[in-house]
Amino acid sequence: MKTTIFAAVLFFFCALSSYGQRMSDYPYYDYFEKVSISDTFNVVIDTSYKSNIWQIGKPSKTLFNKAATLPNALLTDTLNTYPKNNKSTFSFNNNHIRGWEGITAIQWKQKLDMEHQRDGGVVEFTLDGGSTWENVFNNPKVYKYYGFDSANIDTIKLDYAFSGTDTTWRDIWLCFDNSYLYNFLRQVEFRFTFKSDSNETHQEGWMIDNMIEHTTNLHTAVPKSEQKEQYLRVYPTPTSGRLNIEAQRLDQYHVIESMQLMDATGKVIENFGLCPIRYYINMEKYSPGVYYLQVNTNLKSETFKVIRN
Repeated sequence: MKTTIFAAVLFFFCALSSYGQRMSDYPYYDYFEKVSISDTFNVVIDTSYKSNIWQIGKPSKTLFNKAATLPNALLTDTLNTYPKNNKSTFSFNNNHIRGWEGITAIQWKQKLDMEHQRDGGVVEFTLDGGSTWENVFNNPKVYKYYGFDSANIDTIKLDYAFSGTDTTWRDIWLCFDNSYLYNFLRQVEFRFTFKSDSNETHQEGWMIDNMIEHTTNLHTAVPKSEQKEQYLRVYPTPTSGRLNIEAQRLDQYHVIESMQLMDATGKVIENFGLCPIRYYINMEKYSPGVYYLQVNTNLKSETFKVIRN
């Protein structure tokens, strides 16, 4: 059974847990006073698993003792430390992409208290309705992801995750280009997963508050007077790591429709489908040598020489 809760785009969202403080004791939100159903998306927790420890309520632990906006927060148990061998998840859909303009940013505040390098919090997204999930860290489809302390990023069971302890409220920003997301419309979904291993540490986990969605057209289109002559940039070359691909940000629908990476003879060795206009390719997996990258946007095609050293 899944529990679905309406939560406002500009409000703090929360979900019902199978034990602890119940949703019925608290309002759906605690960030603003009123909510419009037309401006909501659904936050979902699968309550069929009794081990799911995400709860809404007043934080009442040693480190997690106060919400960012009183009285409630969303956290891994309002009263108890997290158990070993736990996996707890909540998710929400982004159904508010109505056009290609601007940038969509999911923002939230968080605190962390997890065993470093062993327990962690993973953030993922799907563009195909849940068939495949992608980690937001080091993902070329993510426009920008920032606000966290880099000391709290680690690899947990092959997933990049938040880990360790950070008791400062951090404003986290996860940004996507709307021209790119517009192609997937209602298939976009986000998932937050807490994971612990078999070691019992009596730590407090992950606390989240004031989750907000922003869509902005400000500071995204570059005035013609400030535009660079170069429509597309592919850099650095030579490179043995990331190869960045950037097209000018324009005040119109603008995506990379496809790319082809070719060897020195012109043979295509990899095809790339739809991509946002800020993207990268990891060249580590290719042998040293000369390559050519053809970039096809919805407006223009260009080919670049790339040296893998």
